[in-house]
Amino acid sequence: MLEWNAIKASAHLLKQKLRTLPTPMDWQTQIQAKTKVYYKTFFPREWTCIIQWLEEEQPLLRLCVSHWKVEHVMNNCLMNGRHNKNTNKNSDNSQGLQWI
Repeated sequence: MLEWNAIKASAHLLKQKLRTLPTPMDWQTQIQAKTKVYYKTFFPREWTCIIQWLEEEQPLLRLCVSHWKVEHVMNNCLMNGRHNKNTNKNSDNSQGLQWI
């Protein structure tokens, strides 16, 4: 259970990091939900960086082929509480994570 809590905590830090990315100017992206598909489509480099960082930080997530487990965890994190307006966009607790 402790490992799962650590994984969720890391995923939430990364969610805050993703939320700091600018929204593309296209009107359709303004209304699109900020899920895995959104970030993989509009910010593929950043998404890959997030996935790699989370796998390095939480080795348990590396056990599945093609990153499916870590992507599932990140998508769940993005989907849970996506209507929560209390996220601090200025928080950057993901030390060592930089966009390539």
